[in-house]
Amino acid sequence: MTAFVSNLRRRLAVLGVSDASSYRSHDFRRGHAKDLQVSGASLFEILSAGEWSSPAFLKYIDACELEREVALQSHLDELSDEEG
Repeated sequence: MTAFVSNLRRRLAVLGVSDASSYRSHDFRRGHAKDLQVSGASLFEILSAGEWSSPAFLKYIDACELEREVALQSHLDELSDEEG
């Protein structure tokens, strides 16, 4: 276990967070992916921020919402191409 994880768990325990011993540094990566999605970030931005090169990020975000966003952006791009 890294010093960061030990420190994180100790601080969470002091704050009274239940299951403080189960938290990992990876939880920040997952939370950040979800926060980015909720704020409207593109798939590219989410992948870049998490430095993902595999579909592992899909475990952390709402895949249905992601599909809707990608489909919507694709249609908007098509409309923009037709107008321009």
